Amino acid sequence: MVPAPNADDSLDPLLLTEGGKAPLAHIPPRLSQQETRNAEVDIISNAEDPLLGKAQSSSLGFTKLDLLEAIDGRALAGAGTANQLQTIFNIINLYMGIGVFVIGHAFALGGWATLLFLFLFSAVFCFSAQLLCASFEKLPGETAPSYPALGFLAGGAVGQWGVFLVSVTEFFGDTCILLLSIWQSLIVLFPPSGGVCLGLVCLDPRQSVILATLVALLPAIWLRGFSKLTVIAVSGVVSSLVLTAVMVGTVVIDPTSAHVSGEGSHQHTFLRAPSLPTGIGVMLVSLSGHQSLPSLKRSMRRPQHFGRCLYVAFGSMFLLYAVMGSLSYQYFGESCDVLVTHNLIKSSAISKWVILRFGAFRVRLAQVLSALLALSAFSTTPPVVLVLGDLLIDMTQGGAQGHVSSLSMFRLARYSKQQPRLSPH
Repeated sequence: MVPAPNADDSLDPLLLTEGGKAPLAHIPPRLSQQETRNAEVDIISNAEDPLLGKAQSSSLGFTKLDLLEAIDGRALAGAGTANQLQTIFNIINLYMGIGVFVIGHAFALGGWATLLFLFLFSAVFCFSAQLLCASFEKLPGETAPSYPALGFLAGGAVGQWGVFLVSVTEFFGDTCILLLSIWQSLIVLFPPSGGVCLGLVCLDPRQSVILATLVALLPAIWLRGFSKLTVIAVSGVVSSLVLTAVMVGTVVIDPTSAHVSGEGSHQHTFLRAPSLPTGIGVMLVSLSGHQSLPSLKRSMRRPQHFGRCLYVAFGSMFLLYAVMGSLSYQYFGESCDVLVTHNLIKSSAISKWVILRFGAFRVRLAQVLSALLALSAFSTTPPVVLVLGDLLIDMTQGGAQGHVSSLSMFRLARYSKQQPRLSPH
Protein backbone atom coordinates (compact mmCIF):
# COMPACT_ATOMS: atom_id res chain seq x y z
CA MET A 1 0.00 0.00 0.00
CA VAL A 2 1.25 3.48 -0.86
CA PRO A 3 1.96 5.51 2.29
CA ALA A 4 0.08 8.75 2.71
CA PRO A 5 2.00 11.96 2.06
CA ASN A 6 3.18 14.11 4.93
CA ALA A 7 0.54 16.18 6.58
CA ASP A 8 2.59 19.29 5.88
CA ASP A 9 2.36 18.85 2.15
CA SER A 10 -0.34 20.99 0.62
CA LEU A 11 -2.01 18.83 -1.99
CA ASP A 12 -3.58 20.45 -4.98
CA PRO A 13 -7.25 19.35 -5.41
CA LEU A 14 -6.46 18.30 -8.97
CA LEU A 15 -4.11 15.66 -7.62
CA LEU A 16 -6.88 13.98 -5.64
CA THR A 17 -9.51 11.51 -6.76
CA GLU A 18 -13.04 12.74 -7.16
CA GLY A 19 -13.83 11.80 -3.56
CA GLY A 20 -10.95 13.96 -2.41
CA LYS A 21 -9.64 11.21 -0.13
CA ALA A 22 -6.63 9.63 -1.80
CA PRO A 23 -3.56 10.98 -3.58
CA LEU A 24 -2.31 9.72 -6.89
CA ALA A 25 -1.86 6.00 -6.38
CA HIS A 26 0.81 5.54 -9.04
CA ILE A 27 3.20 8.27 -7.86
CA PRO A 28 5.95 7.11 -5.52
CA PRO A 29 5.25 8.27 -1.95
CA ARG A 30 8.48 10.22 -1.40
CA LEU A 31 7.92 12.61 -4.33
CA SER A 32 7.50 16.22 -3.41
CA GLN A 33 4.61 18.23 -4.69
CA GLN A 34 6.85 20.02 -7.18
CA GLU A 35 8.22 16.72 -8.53
CA THR A 36 4.68 15.43 -8.93
CA ARG A 37 3.65 18.48 -10.95
CA ASN A 38 6.78 18.26 -13.08
CA ALA A 39 6.01 14.67 -13.89
CA GLU A 40 2.42 15.44 -14.86
CA VAL A 41 3.42 18.27 -17.18
CA ASP A 42 6.10 16.06 -18.70
CA ILE A 43 3.57 13.35 -19.48
CA ILE A 44 0.96 15.68 -20.91
CA SER A 45 3.36 17.70 -23.00
CA ASN A 46 5.48 14.89 -24.45
CA ALA A 47 2.76 12.35 -25.28
CA GLU A 48 2.89 11.34 -28.93
CA ASP A 49 -0.08 11.12 -31.28
CA PRO A 50 -2.76 9.28 -29.28
CA LEU A 51 -4.05 7.41 -32.32
CA LEU A 52 -0.92 5.54 -33.32
CA GLY A 53 1.80 6.73 -31.01
CA LYS A 54 2.86 4.77 -27.97
CA ALA A 55 2.00 6.36 -24.65
CA GLN A 56 5.10 8.01 -23.25
CA SER A 57 6.43 7.28 -19.77
CA SER A 58 7.86 10.05 -17.70
CA SER A 59 11.27 9.97 -16.11
CA LEU A 60 9.53 8.91 -12.91
CA GLY A 61 8.33 5.65 -14.45
CA PHE A 62 4.58 6.04 -14.77
CA THR A 63 2.46 6.65 -17.84
CA LYS A 64 -0.31 8.95 -18.86
CA LEU A 65 -2.79 6.11 -18.37
CA ASP A 66 -1.56 5.67 -14.80
CA LEU A 67 -2.13 9.35 -14.17
CA LEU A 68 -5.62 9.25 -15.62
CA GLU A 69 -6.56 6.22 -13.56
CA ALA A 70 -5.26 7.90 -10.43
CA ILE A 71 -7.13 11.14 -11.03
CA ASP A 72 -10.42 9.43 -11.87
CA GLY A 73 -10.75 5.95 -10.44
CA ARG A 74 -13.98 5.49 -12.35
CA ALA A 75 -12.38 6.14 -15.74
CA LEU A 76 -11.89 2.49 -16.54
CA ALA A 77 -14.86 1.18 -14.58
CA GLY A 78 -16.25 -1.89 -16.32
CA ALA A 79 -13.26 -2.18 -18.66
CA GLY A 80 -11.47 -5.50 -18.58
CA THR A 81 -13.79 -7.11 -16.03
CA ALA A 82 -16.11 -9.34 -18.10
CA ASN A 83 -15.56 -13.10 -18.04
CA GLN A 84 -16.08 -15.44 -20.97
CA LEU A 85 -19.71 -16.33 -20.17
CA GLN A 86 -20.66 -12.67 -19.84
CA THR A 87 -18.94 -11.90 -23.13
CA ILE A 88 -20.77 -14.72 -24.91
CA PHE A 89 -24.14 -13.44 -23.70
CA ASN A 90 -23.24 -9.89 -24.73
CA ILE A 91 -22.14 -11.01 -28.21
CA ILE A 92 -25.33 -13.02 -28.79
CA ASN A 93 -27.58 -10.26 -27.49
CA LEU A 94 -25.91 -7.50 -29.50
CA TYR A 95 -25.62 -9.46 -32.75
CA MET A 96 -29.05 -11.08 -32.69
CA GLY A 97 -31.16 -8.21 -31.45
CA ILE A 98 -34.62 -8.99 -32.82
CA GLY A 99 -33.18 -11.29 -35.50
CA VAL A 100 -34.94 -14.38 -34.16
CA PHE A 101 -38.26 -12.60 -34.75
CA VAL A 102 -37.54 -11.99 -38.47
CA ILE A 103 -35.48 -15.01 -39.52
CA GLY A 104 -38.64 -16.91 -40.48
CA HIS A 105 -39.39 -14.25 -43.09
CA ALA A 106 -35.93 -14.79 -44.59
CA PHE A 107 -36.77 -18.49 -45.03
CA ALA A 108 -40.12 -17.60 -46.60
CA LEU A 109 -38.35 -15.38 -49.11
CA GLY A 110 -35.58 -17.82 -50.02
CA GLY A 111 -37.05 -21.27 -49.43
CA TRP A 112 -35.33 -24.19 -47.73
CA ALA A 113 -32.06 -23.24 -49.44
CA THR A 114 -31.89 -20.35 -46.96
CA LEU A 115 -30.67 -22.83 -44.36
CA LEU A 116 -27.54 -23.51 -46.41
CA PHE A 117 -26.89 -19.80 -46.85
CA LEU A 118 -27.43 -19.30 -43.12
CA PHE A 119 -24.70 -21.82 -42.35
CA LEU A 120 -22.38 -20.28 -44.96
CA PHE A 121 -22.79 -16.69 -43.78
CA SER A 122 -22.59 -17.64 -40.11
CA ALA A 123 -19.20 -19.23 -40.81
CA VAL A 124 -18.08 -16.25 -42.93
CA PHE A 125 -19.10 -13.69 -40.30
CA CYS A 126 -17.39 -15.66 -37.54
CA PHE A 127 -14.21 -15.96 -39.61
CA SER A 128 -14.26 -12.27 -40.54
CA ALA A 129 -14.68 -11.36 -36.88
CA GLN A 130 -11.59 -13.43 -36.07
CA LEU A 131 -9.67 -11.68 -38.86
CA LEU A 132 -10.63 -8.25 -37.56
CA CYS A 133 -9.50 -9.19 -34.06
CA ALA A 134 -6.20 -10.38 -35.52
CA SER A 135 -5.89 -7.04 -37.33
CA PHE A 136 -6.33 -5.15 -34.07
CA GLU A 137 -3.34 -7.07 -32.70
CA LYS A 138 -1.19 -5.49 -35.45
CA LEU A 139 -1.84 -1.93 -34.33
CA PRO A 140 1.43 -0.25 -33.36
CA GLY A 141 2.55 0.45 -29.84
CA GLU A 142 0.00 0.25 -27.08
CA THR A 143 -2.87 1.57 -29.20
CA ALA A 144 -6.18 0.20 -27.97
CA PRO A 145 -8.14 -1.81 -30.58
CA SER A 146 -10.57 0.46 -32.41
CA TYR A 147 -11.93 0.91 -35.92
CA PRO A 148 -10.75 4.54 -36.28
CA ALA A 149 -7.19 3.42 -35.44
CA LEU A 150 -7.41 0.53 -37.89
CA GLY A 151 -8.85 2.79 -40.60
CA PHE A 152 -6.10 5.35 -40.07
CA LEU A 153 -3.43 2.66 -40.32
CA ALA A 154 -4.94 1.32 -43.56
CA GLY A 155 -5.94 4.53 -45.34
CA GLY A 156 -4.84 7.54 -43.36
CA ALA A 157 -7.36 10.23 -42.43
CA VAL A 158 -9.70 9.19 -45.28
CA GLY A 159 -9.78 5.60 -44.05
CA GLN A 160 -10.24 6.74 -40.47
CA TRP A 161 -13.25 8.91 -41.28
CA GLY A 162 -14.68 6.38 -43.74
CA VAL A 163 -14.67 3.56 -41.20
CA PHE A 164 -16.03 5.85 -38.51
CA LEU A 165 -18.94 7.17 -40.61
CA VAL A 166 -19.96 3.73 -41.87
CA SER A 167 -19.87 2.27 -38.36
CA VAL A 168 -21.82 5.11 -36.79
CA THR A 169 -24.41 5.11 -39.59
CA GLU A 170 -25.08 1.39 -39.21
CA PHE A 171 -25.43 1.44 -35.45
CA PHE A 172 -27.46 4.65 -35.48
CA GLY A 173 -29.85 2.94 -37.90
CA ASP A 174 -29.97 -0.09 -35.62
CA THR A 175 -30.88 2.16 -32.70
CA CYS A 176 -33.76 3.69 -34.68
CA ILE A 177 -35.07 0.24 -35.66
CA LEU A 178 -34.90 -0.98 -32.08
CA LEU A 179 -36.73 2.07 -30.72
CA LEU A 180 -39.47 1.75 -33.33
CA SER A 181 -39.86 -1.95 -32.50
CA ILE A 182 -40.21 -1.16 -28.80
CA TRP A 183 -42.79 1.56 -29.39
CA GLN A 184 -44.90 -0.43 -31.84
CA SER A 185 -44.87 -3.49 -29.56
CA LEU A 186 -45.89 -1.59 -26.45
CA ILE A 187 -48.59 0.56 -28.05
CA VAL A 188 -50.78 -2.52 -28.64
CA LEU A 189 -50.73 -3.19 -24.89
CA PHE A 190 -52.40 0.14 -24.15
CA PRO A 191 -56.16 0.67 -24.57
CA PRO A 192 -57.06 3.11 -27.36
CA SER A 193 -58.42 5.58 -24.82
CA GLY A 194 -55.39 5.26 -22.53
CA GLY A 195 -52.83 7.93 -21.94
CA VAL A 196 -51.00 9.89 -19.30
CA CYS A 197 -51.65 13.41 -18.06
CA LEU A 198 -48.71 15.36 -16.64
CA GLY A 199 -50.17 18.48 -15.09
CA LEU A 200 -51.79 20.47 -17.86
CA VAL A 201 -50.29 18.30 -20.61
CA CYS A 202 -52.07 15.11 -21.62
CA LEU A 203 -50.32 12.51 -23.79
CA ASP A 204 -51.99 9.97 -26.03
CA PRO A 205 -50.93 6.27 -25.80
CA ARG A 206 -48.26 6.64 -28.49
CA GLN A 207 -46.66 9.65 -26.82
CA SER A 208 -46.91 7.98 -23.40
CA VAL A 209 -45.12 4.86 -24.65
CA ILE A 210 -42.34 6.90 -26.27
CA LEU A 211 -41.78 8.96 -23.12
CA ALA A 212 -41.87 5.92 -20.80
CA THR A 213 -39.44 4.01 -23.03
CA LEU A 214 -36.91 6.82 -23.09
CA VAL A 215 -37.12 7.25 -19.31
CA ALA A 216 -36.66 3.49 -18.78
CA LEU A 217 -33.68 3.38 -21.15
CA LEU A 218 -31.71 6.20 -19.52
CA PRO A 219 -30.41 4.23 -16.50
CA ALA A 220 -29.32 1.34 -18.75
CA ILE A 221 -27.63 3.68 -21.23
CA TRP A 222 -25.63 5.30 -18.42
CA LEU A 223 -24.03 1.96 -17.56
CA ARG A 224 -20.47 1.86 -18.89
CA GLY A 225 -18.93 -1.52 -19.59
CA PHE A 226 -20.35 -4.74 -20.95
CA SER A 227 -19.85 -6.54 -17.65
CA LYS A 228 -22.49 -4.23 -16.16
CA LEU A 229 -24.85 -4.93 -19.07
CA THR A 230 -24.77 -8.71 -18.63
CA VAL A 231 -28.15 -8.89 -16.88
CA ILE A 232 -29.73 -6.93 -19.71
CA ALA A 233 -28.01 -9.18 -22.26
CA VAL A 234 -29.29 -12.31 -20.52
CA SER A 235 -32.84 -10.94 -20.60
CA GLY A 236 -32.54 -10.40 -24.35
CA VAL A 237 -31.23 -13.91 -24.98
CA VAL A 238 -33.95 -15.39 -22.76
CA SER A 239 -36.66 -13.54 -24.70
CA SER A 240 -35.35 -15.09 -27.93
CA LEU A 241 -35.28 -18.55 -26.32
CA VAL A 242 -38.84 -18.14 -25.03
CA LEU A 243 -40.08 -17.18 -28.50
CA THR A 244 -38.33 -20.22 -29.97
CA ALA A 245 -39.95 -22.42 -27.33
CA VAL A 246 -43.36 -20.94 -28.22
CA MET A 247 -42.72 -21.76 -31.87
CA VAL A 248 -41.70 -25.33 -31.01
CA GLY A 249 -44.84 -25.77 -28.91
CA THR A 250 -47.03 -24.44 -31.72
CA VAL A 251 -45.65 -26.95 -34.21
CA VAL A 252 -46.06 -29.80 -31.71
CA ILE A 253 -49.68 -28.86 -31.02
CA ASP A 254 -50.61 -28.34 -34.67
CA PRO A 255 -48.13 -30.27 -36.85
CA THR A 256 -50.32 -30.02 -39.96
CA SER A 257 -50.76 -26.21 -39.76
CA ALA A 258 -54.53 -26.65 -39.74
CA HIS A 259 -55.06 -23.26 -38.09
CA VAL A 260 -52.87 -21.35 -40.54
CA SER A 261 -54.51 -19.29 -43.25
CA GLY A 262 -53.36 -16.76 -45.78
CA GLU A 263 -51.75 -16.65 -49.20
CA GLY A 264 -48.94 -19.16 -49.53
CA SER A 265 -49.61 -20.58 -46.07
CA HIS A 266 -49.07 -24.21 -47.10
CA GLN A 267 -46.50 -23.66 -49.85
CA HIS A 268 -42.87 -24.68 -49.48
CA THR A 269 -40.13 -24.60 -52.09
CA PHE A 270 -36.45 -25.46 -52.01
CA LEU A 271 -35.32 -22.24 -53.70
CA ARG A 272 -37.18 -19.01 -54.47
CA ALA A 273 -34.62 -17.33 -56.70
CA PRO A 274 -36.50 -14.02 -57.34
CA SER A 275 -36.81 -13.13 -53.67
CA LEU A 276 -33.69 -14.92 -52.40
CA PRO A 277 -31.50 -11.75 -52.40
CA THR A 278 -34.00 -10.01 -50.11
CA GLY A 279 -34.01 -13.02 -47.81
CA ILE A 280 -30.21 -13.01 -47.70
CA GLY A 281 -30.32 -9.31 -46.83
CA VAL A 282 -32.59 -10.02 -43.86
CA MET A 283 -30.20 -12.78 -42.80
CA LEU A 284 -27.12 -10.56 -43.06
CA VAL A 285 -28.74 -7.88 -40.92
CA SER A 286 -29.51 -10.58 -38.34
CA LEU A 287 -25.81 -11.55 -38.25
CA SER A 288 -24.28 -8.08 -38.31
CA GLY A 289 -22.58 -6.30 -35.45
CA HIS A 290 -18.83 -6.31 -36.14
CA GLN A 291 -18.60 -2.69 -35.05
CA SER A 292 -18.91 -3.90 -31.47
CA LEU A 293 -15.84 -6.17 -31.60
CA PRO A 294 -13.30 -3.65 -30.18
CA SER A 295 -15.60 -2.71 -27.30
CA LEU A 296 -16.42 -6.32 -26.51
CA LYS A 297 -12.79 -7.39 -26.56
CA ARG A 298 -11.66 -4.46 -24.41
CA SER A 299 -14.31 -5.37 -21.84
CA MET A 300 -12.84 -8.84 -21.22
CA ARG A 301 -10.72 -9.70 -18.24
CA ARG A 302 -8.72 -12.02 -20.51
CA PRO A 303 -8.94 -10.65 -24.07
CA GLN A 304 -6.86 -13.55 -25.39
CA HIS A 305 -9.95 -15.77 -24.96
CA PHE A 306 -12.16 -13.56 -27.10
CA GLY A 307 -11.73 -15.84 -30.12
CA ARG A 308 -13.31 -18.84 -28.42
CA CYS A 309 -16.17 -16.64 -27.23
CA LEU A 310 -16.85 -15.73 -30.86
CA TYR A 311 -16.95 -19.41 -31.86
CA VAL A 312 -19.43 -20.26 -29.12
CA ALA A 313 -21.59 -17.21 -29.78
CA PHE A 314 -21.83 -17.67 -33.56
CA GLY A 315 -22.43 -21.40 -33.17
CA SER A 316 -25.27 -20.69 -30.75
CA MET A 317 -26.75 -18.05 -33.02
CA PHE A 318 -26.69 -20.41 -35.99
CA LEU A 319 -28.50 -23.14 -34.05
CA LEU A 320 -31.14 -20.74 -32.75
CA TYR A 321 -31.68 -19.17 -36.18
CA ALA A 322 -31.82 -22.58 -37.87
CA VAL A 323 -34.43 -23.93 -35.45
CA MET A 324 -36.57 -20.79 -35.44
CA GLY A 325 -36.36 -20.20 -39.19
CA SER A 326 -37.06 -23.81 -40.15
CA LEU A 327 -40.03 -24.21 -37.81
CA SER A 328 -41.52 -20.85 -38.80
CA TYR A 329 -41.26 -21.71 -42.49
CA GLN A 330 -42.56 -25.24 -41.97
CA TYR A 331 -45.60 -24.02 -40.04
CA PHE A 332 -46.52 -20.80 -41.84
CA GLY A 333 -45.04 -21.50 -45.25
CA GLU A 334 -44.56 -18.57 -47.58
CA SER A 335 -47.11 -16.53 -45.62
CA CYS A 336 -44.60 -15.97 -42.81
CA ASP A 337 -44.66 -12.25 -42.06
CA VAL A 338 -41.71 -9.95 -41.34
CA LEU A 339 -42.34 -10.50 -37.64
CA VAL A 340 -43.33 -14.07 -36.85
CA THR A 341 -45.25 -12.80 -33.84
CA HIS A 342 -47.85 -11.34 -36.23
CA ASN A 343 -48.50 -14.82 -37.64
CA LEU A 344 -48.64 -16.39 -34.19
CA ILE A 345 -51.21 -13.81 -33.11
CA LYS A 346 -53.38 -13.89 -36.25
CA SER A 347 -53.43 -17.51 -37.43
CA SER A 348 -51.98 -20.25 -35.29
CA ALA A 349 -53.10 -22.96 -32.91
CA ILE A 350 -52.29 -20.73 -29.95
CA SER A 351 -53.54 -17.38 -31.24
CA LYS A 352 -56.52 -17.27 -28.84
CA TRP A 353 -54.75 -18.60 -25.78
CA VAL A 354 -55.24 -16.78 -22.49
CA ILE A 355 -52.13 -17.03 -20.31
CA LEU A 356 -53.58 -15.55 -17.11
CA ARG A 357 -57.10 -14.90 -15.81
CA PHE A 358 -57.82 -12.76 -12.79
CA GLY A 359 -61.48 -11.78 -12.68
CA ALA A 360 -62.13 -9.59 -15.68
CA PHE A 361 -58.43 -9.13 -16.21
CA ARG A 362 -56.85 -11.37 -18.85
CA VAL A 363 -53.36 -11.68 -20.22
CA ARG A 364 -53.51 -13.09 -23.73
CA LEU A 365 -50.72 -14.71 -25.70
CA ALA A 366 -50.73 -11.80 -28.13
CA GLN A 367 -49.77 -9.45 -25.32
CA VAL A 368 -47.01 -11.77 -24.12
CA LEU A 369 -45.54 -12.00 -27.63
CA SER A 370 -45.61 -8.22 -28.02
CA ALA A 371 -43.88 -7.88 -24.65
CA LEU A 372 -41.21 -10.40 -25.74
CA LEU A 373 -40.45 -8.35 -28.84
CA ALA A 374 -40.28 -5.16 -26.79
CA LEU A 375 -37.96 -6.83 -24.25
CA SER A 376 -35.66 -8.16 -26.96
CA ALA A 377 -35.38 -4.74 -28.62
CA PHE A 378 -35.03 -2.99 -25.26
CA SER A 379 -32.18 -5.27 -24.15
CA THR A 380 -30.22 -4.62 -27.35
CA THR A 381 -30.49 -0.82 -27.26
CA PRO A 382 -28.08 -0.07 -24.33
CA PRO A 383 -25.14 -2.08 -25.77
CA VAL A 384 -25.68 -0.53 -29.19
CA VAL A 385 -25.59 2.94 -27.63
CA LEU A 386 -22.50 1.91 -25.64
CA VAL A 387 -20.71 0.92 -28.86
CA LEU A 388 -21.73 4.22 -30.47
CA GLY A 389 -20.24 6.07 -27.52
CA ASP A 390 -17.04 4.03 -27.76
CA LEU A 391 -16.77 4.84 -31.47
CA LEU A 392 -17.07 8.55 -30.73
CA ILE A 393 -14.46 8.33 -27.97
CA ASP A 394 -12.14 6.32 -30.22
CA MET A 395 -12.47 8.97 -32.89
CA THR A 396 -12.11 12.05 -30.70
CA GLN A 397 -9.41 10.64 -28.44
CA GLY A 398 -7.71 8.53 -31.05
CA GLY A 399 -8.28 5.18 -29.38
CA ALA A 400 -5.71 5.85 -26.70
CA GLN A 401 -5.28 3.40 -23.87
CA GLY A 402 -8.47 3.05 -21.91
CA HIS A 403 -11.59 5.15 -22.04
CA VAL A 404 -11.22 8.04 -19.67
CA SER A 405 -14.03 10.25 -18.53
CA SER A 406 -14.42 13.74 -19.90
CA LEU A 407 -13.87 15.04 -16.37
CA SER A 408 -10.40 13.46 -16.29
CA MET A 409 -9.45 14.99 -19.64
CA PHE A 410 -10.73 18.39 -18.50
CA ARG A 411 -8.67 18.21 -15.33
CA LEU A 412 -5.52 17.29 -17.21
CA ALA A 413 -6.00 19.98 -19.83
CA ARG A 414 -6.72 22.66 -17.25
CA TYR A 415 -3.77 21.67 -15.08
CA SER A 416 -1.35 21.55 -18.00
CA LYS A 417 -2.36 25.05 -19.06
CA GLN A 418 -2.07 26.48 -15.58
CA GLN A 419 1.40 25.09 -14.82
CA PRO A 420 4.69 26.12 -16.48
CA ARG A 421 6.78 23.54 -18.27
CA LEU A 422 9.39 22.24 -15.82
CA SER A 423 12.00 19.58 -16.30
CA PRO A 424 11.68 16.58 -13.92
CA HIS A 425 14.56 16.05 -11.48
